[in-house]
Amino acid sequence: MGLCHRPDEGLMTTLTRLEQWKEQGIISLEQHTLLAGFSRGEPFSLFLEKLARATGGPIAISF
Repeated sequence: MGLCHRPDEGLMTTLTRLEQWKEQGIISLEQHTLLAGFSRGEPFSLFLEKLARATGGPIAISF
C-alpha cells in the first residue's frame, strides 16, 4: 500500500490529501496553495521550489 492509501479510505488524490492537511491545521493556506499548484503542474520560481521542498519533506516523512 502507498503512503496515501488506506484500505478503509479508498483512493486518495494529492489534492484531496492537501485539503485534509489544510483543514486539520497541518499546513497553512499559503502552503496548501503552493503545493496544490505544484500538483497541478503550474509554473513556479526556483525560490518557491526550494520553499516547497523544505515544507513538503518533513510533512511527507511524518506520514
